Amino acid sequence: AVRVSFRRRHSITGRLIQLFICLLILFTIIVGLLYNSRLRKQTIAHYSQSMQRDAHAIAQNLSEWIAPSSYEGLDETRFIVSEDSLAPYLAFIEQLTNATVYIVDTHHNVTGYFSGVVQQIANPQLPGYLEQCIALGFMGKTPFIQAELDGETHLTTSMPVMNTQSRVLGVVLLTSTLREQGYAQVPSTTILLNSLMFSFPLAVLLSYFFSRMFTRPISRLQKVALSLAGGEYETRTQ
Repeated sequence: AVRVSFRRRHSITGRLIQLFICLLILFTIIVGLLYNSRLRKQTIAHYSQSMQRDAHAIAQNLSEWIAPSSYEGLDETRFIVSEDSLAPYLAFIEQLTNATVYIVDTHHNVTGYFSGVVQQIANPQLPGYLEQCIALGFMGKTPFIQAELDGETHLTTSMPVMNTQSRVLGVVLLTSTLREQGYAQVPSTTILLNSLMFSFPLAVLLSYFFSRMFTRPISRLQKVALSLAGGEYETRTQ
């Protein structure tokens, strides 16, 4: 009887250890995936605000080039983009923002860096999300579009270039990827493997500790039962 009960006790301990290991590993994986997802969303929201702020500043500079306003009475000297300074301006902006900058006019001609040279391309074929962002920009809106393409997350925003009468003369388009912005996208399989690698030893230790908490009272009851069977009737379980 003692041998049988001893085996049962260890059987219970083993099952509890397996149960705790499974639960802790599952908990670790879920927390890791949720954390990565939350971090990714927060990062995209941060880049959204940053890119829209940059696009707004570029649109203001270009507005003064296309439709200059009166500076009489102003003490400050503002930087105004000109035809001669457009190329270095775009190069500086792209380096500063880690994004590709395009200027789209009302005829859908796109000006930007192509093959290392600033040039204008008439009616280029653009991906759907870029076309949508440009269309919303010409409607006077400031959209931010996130698109998944070729295994990467593309971020795009546009800002209307207006004259003093609030007429849209063009659109500034900023497009980038999470990788270009400096965010390292981690595949779900990598997160899963890392979670398992770090959680398994911890799960074994914690599961053994918790299983002992459950089986210790059972072991005490077993000893008391054996004492009672041996005639020691003053034995107590506490």
